[in-house]
Amino acid sequence: MASLTVCRHLGLLPLKGPKRLRGRSRRFPHPERRYCSMLHRGIMEHSAEIESPRFLWVAALTIFVSVLAVMAVRAAAVRILHPNPAYLPLTVEPPIMDTILGALAAIFVFIKIASYPNPARTYRRVAAVALVVSFVPDVLLAESHDMGGGWPEACALMIMHVAVGVICMTLLPSLGLTTGSQTSASRDQPLSIL
Repeated sequence: MASLTVCRHLGLLPLKGPKRLRGRSRRFPHPERRYCSMLHRGIMEHSAEIESPRFLWVAALTIFVSVLAVMAVRAAAVRILHPNPAYLPLTVEPPIMDTILGALAAIFVFIKIASYPNPARTYRRVAAVALVVSFVPDVLLAESHDMGGGWPEACALMIMHVAVGVICMTLLPSLGLTTGSQTSASRDQPLSIL
């Protein structure tokens, strides 16, 4: 209903609206209505925004879940591969620090992209490219056999990158963005525990 009002104000539909469109099949709507529907979807996708209090816990959750996933992958890699103790990327501290820094970078990029049209899709595309670029140091580390590691250890690091990437690409857009109608509705309703 709101989309028809917006389209009428933009001059895309006549003021009488539904009466003129009654004779058309629902399966094949009037071309103006179809265009207006696409326009409305574009407006709604563009009106997604980040709520500050909510986004703080989404960011903290993203970092926490990412660190848990990396530690699980690290534990499995250490049990399976038995890496050289001198191979620092599979010790405890570097993966935790790298995960926190990587997740913070992902959160910062997400905040910057949130104002773009269709921010979820744009963020996922940027994050996918960043994930592929993050494999470059792992490949170089595997090729140089630096610190006593090779391809198996590099693959474990790449799995860690994929785990963090999937978590960031899933949690941030799905929990971090709210549409304009959701935020206005939540502000109008009183808080209740029931």
